[in-house]
Amino acid sequence: SRLDGIFANPLDGHRFNVRIDARASDSQHVFVRYSGDRNETITPAANVGLPSNWQSIRNTAQQAQAGLTTIVTLSLVNDLRVSFSQLDGAIDPIAATDCRDPVACVGAGQPAVRVFDAPQFRFGSHFSAPFDRLQRTWEVVNNLTWQRGNHYVRAGGEWERFALQASWMFREPAEILLWGPTNLRTPAFQALYDALPPSLRTAGGSPPTYDEIMQLPLRSFITGIGDPALPGPFNRDRASRTHRLRLHVQDTWRVRPSLSLSYGLAYSVESHLVDHDLDYPRYLAPILGDTNLSAPRRDWNDWDPSAGVAWTIGPERRTVVRGGAGLFHDESIFFWTARDRASIGPSGNGRVVIDGSLTGFDFTSAPTSFRGVDLVGALPAIRSGLAARSGNGTDLSVRGIDVFKQAEQIVDPNATTAYSIHVNAGFQRELSQHLV
Repeated sequence: SRLDGIFANPLDGHRFNVRIDARASDSQHVFVRYSGDRNETITPAANVGLPSNWQSIRNTAQQAQAGLTTIVTLSLVNDLRVSFSQLDGAIDPIAATDCRDPVACVGAGQPAVRVFDAPQFRFGSHFSAPFDRLQRTWEVVNNLTWQRGNHYVRAGGEWERFALQASWMFREPAEILLWGPTNLRTPAFQALYDALPPSLRTAGGSPPTYDEIMQLPLRSFITGIGDPALPGPFNRDRASRTHRLRLHVQDTWRVRPSLSLSYGLAYSVESHLVDHDLDYPRYLAPILGDTNLSAPRRDWNDWDPSAGVAWTIGPERRTVVRGGAGLFHDESIFFWTARDRASIGPSGNGRVVIDGSLTGFDFTSAPTSFRGVDLVGALPAIRSGLAARSGNGTDLSVRGIDVFKQAEQIVDPNATTAYSIHVNAGFQRELSQHLV
């Protein structure tokens, strides 16, 4: 292809770490640590396109942690950790000033564009940028270790507070899909094909410019409308943070010199993992059911049992068989649940994705003479009209989905915390004195 190439994506990073350890007394040890990481890069997103479709990413991450280890008795040790971490990140589309190659940078600073007959051909600003976020985590962890006879017991708990402030201006101003030249090479659309610039009708010659590509007929488009703040204004303080509490206990029992059993149990609970303050609008009743529109309930069943065994075989004690299994709950959907508040919350409570079919500019059935460049000229008026239909994000009597009849990434009201089951088994054999 005339637009193929190898393009540089620079990465610049700086890391810093310092730790101080001290003995507070004969029975106490304390440490303080600080870590920092700054990096910036220009790189392709998940869907690789031309460099004009890449992203400029800047991250600043830092963590401060302090710990105190106390020998309570000869058989009891307490370990306390307190930490704070912060991630300040920014993802921006490539600016025309940062991308000057006439081929690689076609469409830099313009709306995101794809061509229907070439799915990997993407140019223009990436649809998921700009995206700025500030994530903060406070965490306190305390663990006790107790040894008595043939038992080695570990117990403790942790409390974590996670807070999110973000601004995500996706599909700004739009993501555009055009019919490709090969889609027009039929008798029915020959006139549309003949009207294309020569660079789109011939394989040789110079690569097409942005203005020439935008002469292709429009197929469809998607635009983003509304406040990019994440979460939106409705109950923002509550929706922007969650608390997590986890307690655990585990015992390793040496049944005999050749056999050890371990077993444990943990329990965790989240305060605001999903939208406990929002019920679901009546518009979703045909999908969810009339009796399933209440706000999601908290999941109180996050129990994590685990067990394992280690068995040394034979008098020479050269072979060890190990096995174990456990169930573990963990969740990372807090960021995504903040997205659905724009649809199930009050109209205007965040940014929503609008399919162009809602505006009448949808030509998925067949190409027409309405071109990509024509849509770009009409976008300001289209988006202004859509924005005028949104509320102010405070009136629960009118939900986002009630206005536009479209939504994405709505969390199931019966969603529970995700979990995984781990099972492992293996053996270890000493083949010689220095080889295992």
